[in-house]
Amino acid sequence: MKKLFLLCAIAMNCALRANCADPATPDAKKVQGIYQLCAKNPENGKTICMPLWKIYDSDGTFVIFASAFDALSASSATCSGTYEVRPDGVIVENIEAASNGFRKGDKNDLAYSIDGDIMTVSFTNKVQRKVSETWFRVCGSVDAERDAKSAKRAVKYGLAGLWQLRIMMPNGKYAYAPIYKNLGADGTFTLMNAMGERAKAASQGRYEAGSKKLYTEFVTATSTDPDLLDRGNAMKWKRVDGDAIQVTFRMPGRSHDTVEEWTRVVLP
Repeated sequence: MKKLFLLCAIAMNCALRANCADPATPDAKKVQGIYQLCAKNPENGKTICMPLWKIYDSDGTFVIFASAFDALSASSATCSGTYEVRPDGVIVENIEAASNGFRKGDKNDLAYSIDGDIMTVSFTNKVQRKVSETWFRVCGSVDAERDAKSAKRAVKYGLAGLWQLRIMMPNGKYAYAPIYKNLGADGTFTLMNAMGERAKAASQGRYEAGSKKLYTEFVTATSTDPDLLDRGNAMKWKRVDGDAIQVTFRMPGRSHDTVEEWTRVVLP
């Protein structure tokens, strides 16, 4: 099972990265980050945020994922692939896997505009209907140095990916919290808290995968734990079942360890 887990993680990442356009262009950097779908309430005209997110990662891949309707079910991804941003204001999404009507090999051209933290896109869906969407930027791409060798190790070990926090309940079942950690294939990470209507980035930074049992997070921006800034936080990790890992770490100034379990947000 462990070998299969690693092979799946490596194959998935390689497949996505194989067709990536250059993610370092100025146009690509403008759209990189995590977004949440928003819509206007027709009854009062107020903007509400939906439990649906899209990540345009700095390695040239994207993923769309949604929270489950109940806490006993894990979140799931609805679409993933690679993307490129053209100078004429169009994002081209190359679909690698989907459960939202698109198929592997499809291309989705989205005309986009950005105003502050709001990105508006328009495209034609699979039934030839014009669609317009508004996405709120939760956070931009991580402003941190990349370690290419460490990033490759993270992919090889099956550590890189999108993870959701899970909690063991007294009855032995798991509850899945709307808290996500994106360990990017480029060596950066973002911790996102989506417990309210509008998601927030709790912390961002880079990470180094030292071994199959240890990685270190270096926080460069945080809204919750300023004690973590400018220092490395060692994270012991191990696989506990097919698509989940256990992470053990100690916060600064604490006398005991914190133990968390994270389950991978599985692609469609």
